[in-house]
Amino acid sequence: MRIALRARPFNFRPLCFGVLLLVAGILLSLICLDSYIARSVTVIAALAVTAALLVFGKYALTLFPVMFITGFLTLSGACDIYRSNIIASAEPLPASARVVEAVYSDDYPFYIVDSLVVDGAQVKGKMRLYSYAALSVGDVISFESAFAADDFMQDEYFVNDYRKQIYYTAFVSAPEVTDNVSVPLAYRLRHRLKTVLYSDMRGESADIVLGLLLGDKSQADANLYSDVKAGGIAHLFAVSGLHVGFLAAALTLLLSRSRRGRVLLPALIPSGLAFYAYLCGFPASVVRAVIMCTVGLLARTIGYKNDPLTTLFAAGGADLILFPTDLFSVGFQLSFLSVAGIILFVRPRFSNAKTTLSSLAFTSVATTAMTFPVIASVFGEFSLLFLPVNCLILPIMPFIYVLLLINSVLMLIFPFLSGLYLLNELLVLPLKLLSFSAGALAFSVVSVPSSGLLTAAYYFLIFLFSRFVFMTRVSKVGIASAVLTVTIVAAVAAGV
Repeated sequence: MRIALRARPFNFRPLCFGVLLLVAGILLSLICLDSYIARSVTVIAALAVTAALLVFGKYALTLFPVMFITGFLTLSGACDIYRSNIIASAEPLPASARVVEAVYSDDYPFYIVDSLVVDGAQVKGKMRLYSYAALSVGDVISFESAFAADDFMQDEYFVNDYRKQIYYTAFVSAPEVTDNVSVPLAYRLRHRLKTVLYSDMRGESADIVLGLLLGDKSQADANLYSDVKAGGIAHLFAVSGLHVGFLAAALTLLLSRSRRGRVLLPALIPSGLAFYAYLCGFPASVVRAVIMCTVGLLARTIGYKNDPLTTLFAAGGADLILFPTDLFSVGFQLSFLSVAGIILFVRPRFSNAKTTLSSLAFTSVATTAMTFPVIASVFGEFSLLFLPVNCLILPIMPFIYVLLLINSVLMLIFPFLSGLYLLNELLVLPLKLLSFSAGALAFSVVSVPSSGLLTAAYYFLIFLFSRFVFMTRVSKVGIASAVLTVTIVAAVAAGV
């Protein structure tokens, strides 16, 4: 007699579930940062679960507690290292440093300095130094300042600065320049690009080019960025998988034109993408995209079928093991969720869309649906024009990006060809027109509330109705109704 096996209710991928437990470990570690007793109890409990699985021969399942422990220990370790390295002094101390980056903001110009020597001792980390003094990249300066660093994981600003190893902030009126030395290549190239762009182009045009190529919005005009958010295209100004995909496609097209290029393609593309990430300062979204692109390319090279969802989680997990604080980075969250939305709802459901416009519309809706809670939480507003604006700009975005990149490189190599900036002005014109038009409309942006409880329910429902849950539509609707009822009751009771 044949016994029917019960089908799984959802598509189970061990690696994806393991990465979710890695995330759970990081989140629990954040709660236990200031309690060594809670840390010890959590690690001992997780090790006990691992030992029990080994004793009962469930070797494959040990992946899950190991991933949890890894996430828990990486964030705890990062916290301990950070707190042991920072210095704190309310009294001004003599210090010296090297200027590696200059940001001429409208509010208050500041400099990023490294090679900090405080009171005769080398100090780890960099400093954001606010000063009206005219300093140049490479200047070695001496000054006196109090030193106070933010507490670990204090807020979103800390997360962004910590990723760049910026631990301190100081206000110095008149630092003394004692020397001028060389700085790392990435800083030199970024500084040179800023100089070329802002010396030849209009301010808002240079802001757009710098944002598109390097994700640098430090000097962007506040009104311009407000218009960009109103148009729902702020994601274009944070270098992520979209930009890495454009670059990878351009490199693939270039290398595939020759036999030698096709042979070297698996090595040259990851190297080129890694160098691009280096120029951008290794932001979380770019690291995730480069890892995912490299894994996908290697899988294709050795003949393995690439599973986009597993590849996405593998890339995200690798990034979080190396940089656990990236979990709290808005850039990482938006980048990861955008790709997840495309995989869950666009691939392959709408891969055979009859027109490019419908495909772009589906993609825009999927990415916006996945990132909506994060946008609501961070910005407190939502663009009503995201769909038409993205459908207009995304079809030509690959050409704009690649041509801007090529032309900007030529401007760096051949500074005497000053007329090249006119092409950049022309290329960013569609973005400027759409942004300024959206910003001029009073109804383009609406305020939206944010709630952790509602966010959890929202993402559960997103997963429930995805193609990875094998249930009938009636079952899904029933579960969704129950979840919504419980969430609404709990939200009302909590006064959300």
